[in-house]
Amino acid sequence: GSTHGLEAELFDSTGRIRVVWMGRGRIGGISPGRSLTVEGRLVAGRLLPTMFNPRYSLWPRGENA
Repeated sequence: GSTHGLEAELFDSTGRIRVVWMGRGRIGGISPGRSLTVEGRLVAGRLLPTMFNPRYSLWPRGENA
């Protein structure tokens, strides 16, 4: 992460993306290894496609896509 927002890298069988929640240092329930679904506009990033401030849904713990 950074001081400007919470950053995460998400991946599934189709690839990887970077997600950034601006102005957030932490979000309850989101932690390394936690499964979630995000929804929003994907933009080209320098290294990975990036989604800013996506809507998200946490999966029940222990359940993976």
